[in-house]
Amino acid sequence: MTRAGFVSLIGRPNAGKSTLMNSLLGEKIAMVSQKANATRRRSNAIVMHEDTQIIFVDTPGLHEREKILNQYMLDEALKAMGDCDLIVYLVPVTDGVEHYEKFLKLNKKRVKHVIVISKIDQVSQEKLFKRIASYSPYAQEFEALIPMAIPKKTWT
Repeated sequence: MTRAGFVSLIGRPNAGKSTLMNSLLGEKIAMVSQKANATRRRSNAIVMHEDTQIIFVDTPGLHEREKILNQYMLDEALKAMGDCDLIVYLVPVTDGVEHYEKFLKLNKKRVKHVIVISKIDQVSQEKLFKRIASYSPYAQEFEALIPMAIPKKTWT
């Protein structure tokens, strides 16, 4: 029996969503830039493993709705949140939990999610442990918390 599921990569601009997708696929599918808002619309990538199919959805970053383009990009991310089976919420290790609290408010359908703390290679172990501990009051909200340094170039 074949199984399939949608996994949306959600987070603020430059959290590492597109980099993670490229790393998971082993190919450069999504555009990566140091500048914010490089991803402007949702893109899908299908990964097959035996009888299982995972459709990863890369999304624009969650941010304020000042301009029409920003409104469109935020709407794209919100649609992806509501249409998936699992959310991978990426948050840079340097961000505080206030961004996670905003994400929780936006996750109106209460889709299950995993937190990936990205860019952990940019801080000391002590700061990383403090950041991980800052999510403990929210432990009932997420399925798992995964700290990782996403390789920037694992594809050829």
